[in-house]
Amino acid sequence: MVRGAHPGQNPPRTPRTAVADPGRCDQQSPARLPNPAAGAVSPKPNPQRGCNVKTKPNNPARRRAMKLMLGGAMSIPLASLVTHGTAIAADMPQLAESDPLALSLKYKHDASQAPRVDKAGTPAAEQVCGNCQFAQGDGEWVGCTIFPGKAVNTNGWCTAWVKRAG
Repeated sequence: MVRGAHPGQNPPRTPRTAVADPGRCDQQSPARLPNPAAGAVSPKPNPQRGCNVKTKPNNPARRRAMKLMLGGAMSIPLASLVTHGTAIAADMPQLAESDPLALSLKYKHDASQAPRVDKAGTPAAEQVCGNCQFAQGDGEWVGCTIFPGKAVNTNGWCTAWVKRAG
C-alpha cells in the first residue's frame, strides 16, 4: 500500500512536473515542462542547474579495454621509429640525379660537381652524404631520410646536407 493512501482509494497521482528518472539528462526537469495554464513553454534551461549525473558507470573492464586500445594505437608510430632506416641500401633503387626532388635539392652523386659552400662551420670540401645527419647505413650507397626509399652515394651531396652529430 502506498503511504498516504486510504484503503479503497486510488494512490495519489504523480504531479505532472515530476521527472520519471532524475538520472537521465535527456528528460525535461520540472522547470522545463510546458505550463498549460499559461499557454506557453518555460524559458530554456539553465545549464548550471542541469543534470549532474554520470552518463556511463565506472566499468573496470571497459577501462582496461580502452587502455589496451590506446596502447596499441600508440605502439604503431613507435614501431615505425624502431624499424625506420633498417632497410638495406642494396635493396633500394639508387637515386637518379634527374629525380624531381633530387633536382630541387641539387643532388649530385659526386660532391665535387655540386655547387657547395661552407655551411655551419664545415668547409664545402668536407660536406658529403657519408657524414650527413640524414644518411643511414654504411657502404658506397646508403639510405637517406630526405629521399625515402632511395639510396644515395656516400660521396654525394645535396643542399639539405647537415653535419652528423658526434
